[in-house]
Amino acid sequence: MAETKKLYETDGMLKECESVVTGYEQIGNRHYITLDQTVFFPEGGGQKADTGTIGNSVRVLDGHERIKGCSLQGPVYEVSAPLSVGESALCKLDWEKRLSRMQQHSGEHILSGLVNQHFGYDNVSFHLSDEEPVIVCFSGTLADEDIARMELMANEAIRDDLPIRVSFPSKEELDRMDYRSKKELEGQVRIVTVEGVDTCACCAPHLPTTGRIGLLKVVSHASYKNGGTQLNILCGFRAFELLAKEHEMITELGRDYSASMEKLPDAIRAQRDELQKAKETLARITEDQLLSEIASLDSLDTPCIFASDLTPHSMKICYNALCDKFDTWCAVFSGNDEDGYRFYAGNPKRDSRELAKTMRAHLNANGGGSAEMIQGKVQKKKEELEFFFQEKPFD
Repeated sequence: MAETKKLYETDGMLKECESVVTGYEQIGNRHYITLDQTVFFPEGGGQKADTGTIGNSVRVLDGHERIKGCSLQGPVYEVSAPLSVGESALCKLDWEKRLSRMQQHSGEHILSGLVNQHFGYDNVSFHLSDEEPVIVCFSGTLADEDIARMELMANEAIRDDLPIRVSFPSKEELDRMDYRSKKELEGQVRIVTVEGVDTCACCAPHLPTTGRIGLLKVVSHASYKNGGTQLNILCGFRAFELLAKEHEMITELGRDYSASMEKLPDAIRAQRDELQKAKETLARITEDQLLSEIASLDSLDTPCIFASDLTPHSMKICYNALCDKFDTWCAVFSGNDEDGYRFYAGNPKRDSRELAKTMRAHLNANGGGSAEMIQGKVQKKKEELEFFFQEKPFD
């Protein structure tokens, strides 16, 4: 059987072609075929397989170079219905999906090539998703300013509409060539070159020029294993959709704050500072009320108090006031029955770690501390916590 002619390798913009079914196999209720020539890219290199149609009604669902348990030689496509060997039909890509993936993948090549040029880092992991940002992981650390510079340079390369060329060099040519690759390659190697920016071994279809990418945006970044950096990016129309959504959100915030886009950060900071001052004032009032409540307690009262939202500072002050007055275990709880309570508990006149053990056993409390005080969180109702300290299972 002749090898399938992979039209997507030389022309990523080809949307359809007339193909002949050269092989068919059924495994269970799944149908697999091979074609004499194809525009459908099978899964590989971090990119999913193309989907589309064959004829009027048969869907191409997936594609791989090899299918486990299938004798057909790739690319092998899973289709929605049986097809006869020798049957000829028009094969059409789900074009918008393919175009989006090429925008993401070609953009990633530009960014990876620039990072390699300027920092010498390798692209050690790449994953292209249709739902989430593209994940690109590099072998070294990139500071915020480095990421911003690489993003700018990538968009300059897109603006310049540079050629993206595909070649199939001989082994001798390949040996003399400086190119990126994440693994050792056997057989014919396909090279994708972004003029002046990147040369990389790649099996996936690409755009003919960088201008068709439109835009590249680094959405977020994080540390990666062994000192590396993970960048999450979007390109093309997906990047535009993100920026349009963010612009709509900023515009809406601007209306709420009666501020222009340029003045919005200052308006938000001013409100944040006002809220912080209000919280501090409320905390002082609450703290004074609790200290007054503590002062009114006598030896017959349970030495624990509750409040809905105490700062750690206020909790510590109230805890110290309780412990100054009582020799038994004391506790300050901040929270509510639904979300649970943070607590400071114990007594420096005793070993508070003993209380921690009992609270873990009876209340399933989380936390720990020292002999002077323990702190943590407990998911119990107020009445259960009050009952615990009234019954004193720790004494």
